[in-house]
Amino acid sequence: MKEQVLAYLEKSRDLLGRADTMMGAGLTDDAGRTAYLAGLHAAQALIFETTGRVYQKHSGVQREFSRQVKDDPRVDTSLRTFLSRTYQLKAIADYETGPGSHVSEESAREAIQTARQLVECVTGLLPPWTDTGAATTRTRPLPMNAPIGGTAEVHDPAARRVHKFRIYAQACLRRLSRNAQPR
Repeated sequence: MKEQVLAYLEKSRDLLGRADTMMGAGLTDDAGRTAYLAGLHAAQALIFETTGRVYQKHSGVQREFSRQVKDDPRVDTSLRTFLSRTYQLKAIADYETGPGSHVSEESAREAIQTARQLVECVTGLLPPWTDTGAATTRTRPLPMNAPIGGTAEVHDPAARRVHKFRIYAQACLRRLSRNAQPR
């Protein structure tokens, strides 16, 4: 597996952690957009591994990913169409105004769940790798539900970033709740 592929997967996992945190804070627009971006980076990982190409436009990534997984029985139909379906969430969050210009909680939760499945699916489609730079050797990236801060993850930069972001987000939420309490 190429180094750039690992970087795309780390970014995907980092974005999923952020999306979860955003949902916890009630930021459904941001959570939906971030779930889409997590799926986009997972798709880029697969594309780069198989073609060595980096697509600069969302439409290019969507088209190439769809082409690559079109007839692959290991990829569920909902995962094949995830990028084209959830791009709408990004568009709503970034460009829409007025009534109906917000991502619903249900849509954001579904997008995060499906993005997580897409990242895991893409990880399973990629060839195994060995991380020789860390104190531990793994044959695959850690699963999404692995606990943060365990000894196997101490050397995983993506897990450290997600962990730091979660701590920061929790501190922000505590500050907000303290400021919202009547004095």
